[in-house]
Amino acid sequence: VWRSTNNGESFLPPINAIPGLIPTNALRDVADKPAMIVDNYAGEGNGDVYLAVLWAAGSEGLIVSRSEDGGTSWSVLHTALGGRGAQRPTFAITTNAVTGKHEIVLGWVMGANQFLFCKSVDRGTNFSSPQPVTILSNALLSFKLLRSQSSPAEDYLRGPIMPTLVPNSVNGDLYAVYHDAPTNGAAPNIYFVQSTNGGTNWSERIQVN
Repeated sequence: VWRSTNNGESFLPPINAIPGLIPTNALRDVADKPAMIVDNYAGEGNGDVYLAVLWAAGSEGLIVSRSEDGGTSWSVLHTALGGRGAQRPTFAITTNAVTGKHEIVLGWVMGANQFLFCKSVDRGTNFSSPQPVTILSNALLSFKLLRSQSSPAEDYLRGPIMPTLVPNSVNGDLYAVYHDAPTNGAAPNIYFVQSTNGGTNWSERIQVN
């Protein structure tokens, strides 16, 4: 990661956010679709930075790390969160209205059409068991989108399903937005789901577009 202390006008030298985990064949591998978030809520954990990423070769799950000093130094908390097949992470942070604890919410997609999430109330040290957000219609978790209506079949853009989680900072509700196939067609639409009880239950999806 690269840090800026002057509103992005310049950046400091890069820092390894997953120290000790880069293999010797790193140039032939990839850290795929990383997600990052900063805890901006007052109280314990304020200013913590979290990163989740799939290290593609031989992955057994998501790598999750945390920085307690604004991204200057990092500690790896998990090396296989979500299990084999977990990919495309997304973060949200909220506060529990009863306990006041900060809740780190981590979502991801994986095989068998799943969009899952788990939560941590101890700054990422431990996460709850994975729970479903929704079942995706596209079994491949990706779309081949033709560059134009007249393009040949091999001239396409790949559109992987990458959900985004967002919290309501007032009441702690969780929102998720993602693109997926409709039940009666192949072209993707944008869908929205929400939970008003911390992720215990999620609404039926609503088509946005």
